[in-house]
Amino acid sequence: MSAVMAGNIDLAGTGVVSSLALMAAGARQFQVIATPNNFGRAEGVLVRDDVKSVADLKGKKIGVTAPGSSTNMVVSFFLAKHGLKASDVSIIGVGAGAGAVTALRSGQIDAISNTDPVVSMLEMPGDIQIIVDTRTLKDTQDSFGGNMPAGCLR
Repeated sequence: MSAVMAGNIDLAGTGVVSSLALMAAGARQFQVIATPNNFGRAEGVLVRDDVKSVADLKGKKIGVTAPGSSTNMVVSFFLAKHGLKASDVSIIGVGAGAGAVTALRSGQIDAISNTDPVVSMLEMPGDIQIIVDTRTLKDTQDSFGGNMPAGCLR
C-alpha cells in the first residue's frame, strides 16, 4: 500500500482490513474498488504444540504475512483481548506461501497468523493447533468476542 500512497503504482491487491485501517487513519490517496466474498477463508492464529495458552506467547516470535497486514492486525487484536501488548512478542513477516510453512516447521517462528493455503498445509499433518479461527461466522464471533472489527464509518 505504501507504493499506492506514494503514487508509484496505480493498482494493488491487498487485504481489506489493512486498507480500511489506512482509510480510518485519514489516508485518501486510494479507494477500495472491489472485495472478494471470502470471509470464510482461514485467517487466524496458529501455534506450535508447545504453546498451551495465550500467556505462553509472551516473548515468542509470531509470523504474519507482512507487518501491518490483516494477519498482523488479527494478532494485535487477539493479544490485546488476552491482556498482552504487541511489544510482548516479536512480529516477523513470513509471507503467505511455502516460506511461511517452512518458518513454522523449522522453528524460526513459534506461532503464525496466516491464510489458506498455509493454514491447511499446517493443519492437515497436525503441525499446529488453531487458537483463532475465522473460517465460519461463529468461529469469528467466538474468536473476537462478537463481530470482527473489520471496518468503520465516518
